[in-house]
Amino acid sequence: MGTIYVRDISILNSIKDNSLFTETHFIVPISIKSLKERIHISLQDNIEADVTCVALPAQNVMHQYEGNASVIRNQDHDATYSVSSWTITIDRYLSCEKPSPIDSSASIMQEYVCKVINKVIDKYRVKTGEYWVKNIYPAMIQGHSIAYRAKNLIFRNILFYDRGGITISSKQSEISLTDNNGSVVDDPPLYIKLFMDAQTHLLTQNLSSSVLLLNIAFENFTYAVVCPMIIKLSQGTYNNEFYLKILPYKDYFLKNHLTKDQYEDAISKKIIKAKGMSQYAIYKLLYENDPALQQKISKSKLTGLISSIRKNRNEIAHGNFNDTMLKHNDVTRQMQSFDKLVSLVENK
Repeated sequence: MGTIYVRDISILNSIKDNSLFTETHFIVPISIKSLKERIHISLQDNIEADVTCVALPAQNVMHQYEGNASVIRNQDHDATYSVSSWTITIDRYLSCEKPSPIDSSASIMQEYVCKVINKVIDKYRVKTGEYWVKNIYPAMIQGHSIAYRAKNLIFRNILFYDRGGITISSKQSEISLTDNNGSVVDDPPLYIKLFMDAQTHLLTQNLSSSVLLLNIAFENFTYAVVCPMIIKLSQGTYNNEFYLKILPYKDYFLKNHLTKDQYEDAISKKIIKAKGMSQYAIYKLLYENDPALQQKISKSKLTGLISSIRKNRNEIAHGNFNDTMLKHNDVTRQMQSFDKLVSLVENK
């Protein structure tokens, strides 16, 4: 029998037996200690992976040390002193050409490899207390080798693979941080910085943190931007603390343990404090007082944007949600809803 026939039969049998494997090797700028043993990781979709990791000196410090010296610097968040070499073996064929449905710049293989490594990093951070170690995302995987095999038969061997995304120009890449008047641009408000942090967590597939940071950004935007707008638009109807309300005695959850007089006395002494209005109620007031906003979006669609932003927020914050149920595309839509809301409110 010919070599090609034997190979094809081996691949066919491996497909039937679910014994196809994707193995990739690469270096990423993540500073962690070498793992003593091979780690087994299980993902959703019944994907299983084996992982090895070896710490290496970073290129810029390699010449300073001889042999196999271990170079680790405390809190090396940006891997300035050491990087890590990873080998990932996954129990199925994952295409390195087919784009990921959640990130067209990455391959399906890169998407799953990042999920595997980030699970290892999460375990590593807890075990070592090295909280500064960052998660990875597909663009960090550059110039990797890939071997596809049926059991022990390598039927496709790619020594170097890179999806690109690199821009090369004869001109220096520059950006100006001044405005049209020559002044340095203003510091961004807190809600924008929080929103960018949420996007960073989305990039690294840390979806729960992404949702929580997005909602902190949303709430900060509400109180820092929307509430002052309502005060201005209402022309004196609402004051600076309009969104803080004292619950009526009949709605207080401890009303069976104190009289109405005791309740009012506790309020006067600020033992019982006012609570904030719901986000929905605040945006209802904005809509009612802002004719320009009414021209751009209906009240129901505005409410829909708020619901989209807040999706799963309470469940995650209160520990009542299985975060493996979060989907990248869903969180992306939440980000888009916030971006649209800000644009509508700020007339961008």
